[in-house]
Amino acid sequence: LKHSPAMPWFCRMSKRAKLEYDRRRQRTRINIGPAFEEWKMLRKSLRMKTHPQLASFLLKRAVDAFKVSWGVSVYHNIYRLLV
Repeated sequence: LKHSPAMPWFCRMSKRAKLEYDRRRQRTRINIGPAFEEWKMLRKSLRMKTHPQLASFLLKRAVDAFKVSWGVSVYHNIYRLLV
């Protein structure tokens, strides 16, 4: 069976390649349960195009807030313990 160039990339993948792709993708997924509806609404209201874009934005805001409330030196000491 010949593949059409218009066929989506995931339809052209072999079963083995698709399983490997799914396995790698699964490592970066998180389940936020019922909060997902709020997540989608927030993403839309902030006009973020992707989930990773929203996650990075929120993480940066949280880190900045932590630095302000606890001080940059405390943040760096905690960060060094975690890394």
